[in-house]
Amino acid sequence: MTRCSLPSFQYFGRDIFELLGNLRVWSCHSRDRRVFHLIFVAYLFALNFLLIISEILDVGNYHDLSSFAAHINPLFLHFLGLFKWSYCIIRRADIVGLVECMERCHLLAQQINLQDVDCWEYRLKLNRCQKYSTLFMNVWLFVAIGGVCQWCTNPIVYDFYEQYYSGKIIESSAMRRLPYPGLFPWEINSISRYVMCFAFQLWGGIASTVGVAVFDILNLTFMMYACAQLNHLKDTLIAKSEKPDESYNKIQIHQLGEKLMRCIRHHCQVLIFLKKLEEFSSGPMFVQCLGIIVALCLISFEASTIQFNGSIEPVMKTIMMFEYWCSIVAELFLYCYMASELGQLGMEVSQAIYACRWEQFYVNYSSDYESKRMISVITHIIRFSIMRSQRPILITGGFYVLCLPTFKALVGLSVSNALILRQLTGD
Repeated sequence: MTRCSLPSFQYFGRDIFELLGNLRVWSCHSRDRRVFHLIFVAYLFALNFLLIISEILDVGNYHDLSSFAAHINPLFLHFLGLFKWSYCIIRRADIVGLVECMERCHLLAQQINLQDVDCWEYRLKLNRCQKYSTLFMNVWLFVAIGGVCQWCTNPIVYDFYEQYYSGKIIESSAMRRLPYPGLFPWEINSISRYVMCFAFQLWGGIASTVGVAVFDILNLTFMMYACAQLNHLKDTLIAKSEKPDESYNKIQIHQLGEKLMRCIRHHCQVLIFLKKLEEFSSGPMFVQCLGIIVALCLISFEASTIQFNGSIEPVMKTIMMFEYWCSIVAELFLYCYMASELGQLGMEVSQAIYACRWEQFYVNYSSDYESKRMISVITHIIRFSIMRSQRPILITGGFYVLCLPTFKALVGLSVSNALILRQLTGD
């Protein structure tokens, strides 16, 4: 047997931590890069903050509930991005603590089994987790930034259609539409001012969506690696049950007892990590879940008020609402799916502990005093481990537990509300 020695947890998450370092959420070693990243992040923060201020000052244009819904949804998204990003920067010490806790889980996982084949299987799990987390980071950033850019092209498409197909003459820049509602301290009476306001809202929107994506990437990556740790623990516990006809000898009984002790230390450390992760993410998740409930209700109401009259306005409004609804649903699905995976793996660990063939001890060595004492210790370990692992692993979002049934209920509620309100509006 050889000791399993793998690179640190930060090595497997190096792409994630490089992104976090660029956005001032994680430490950056290069001094020149730190200064550049600080200026860049401060620039995006200022644009995001000023965009929120301009949208709040535009409150006088809320004529009815429909216009209120159209204004409040982008405002909440911009506020959420600023809140999540600043929260991660302020709580950087907690992120360092989470990484250190995961490093301890990583070291304890390597100590469970010392054979080369077990070390190789564990590394495969980490490599797979690294691959999926990096893919998620790239895709999520592309979708987030690309979604904002596509959203900002909608008013351009709107004005282009009305000018060249509907015959409407846009006499001044003030008649052109902007991506988001907002109030400015100057009059938009020239093309240069319109371009300046458009660029301001575009970069402010990108800054907010980057803030949302940063927190999601960090939080979901931690959940992915926690799933990898629980999956490795489950596979390690049930590995001995592949040969049901093989009996334990006295040496194997002691080895299994030591292995179970290492497993329980690893399991306890994973549970500590998940508790810290829950404490870290509870604030932003509370704000996010509260906003999701409000946003889904407002989108349902706004969808019920759309009247299709042959013009492009209701079509563009429907497209924008559908984009916003898809972004909310996609984010909610990711959290609910990962939370359900953690809960399922937690229950499977409990079943794997029971499946480690501890009953073979009583068949062959229950009369031997030394073995009987070790059997008693192992039985106590198994009983305690099963009791602890049967406690469900829950990831909460403030008002509700994140899981796939919760996702189904919220999405079904939003769709049914939209249909009911649509029917009432038609009547």
